[in-house]
Amino acid sequence: MSEIRAITAEEFESVVNDDGITLIKFYTQGCPACARFAPTYEKLADEYEGRAVFVQMDARQNLDTAKQLGIRGVPTVVAFRAGSEAQRVTGAKTLAEMREWLTPVLP
Repeated sequence: MSEIRAITAEEFESVVNDDGITLIKFYTQGCPACARFAPTYEKLADEYEGRAVFVQMDARQNLDTAKQLGIRGVPTVVAFRAGSEAQRVTGAKTLAEMREWLTPVLP
């Protein structure tokens, strides 16, 4: 199983400016929807290992970054391609919904 690294605001730029695809899950501790979505995000990370980098960021602990990106609800997954936002999705989606959402992002 892939380990999903938690990143901080200080790491944000270097992580998203990678040449490949980076997905960042924004969550908060104690969020029921985030807890339900966590296993789905882990499964995606396993399925797409080598095709994208999967990380996560606590929106409360990194409030400035979350505000800068317009994160209004959690969980929210933002996909970046070479530093630019490609798309985002909010809510505890199913594995099938997330696979469909990733189709236009991943080569």
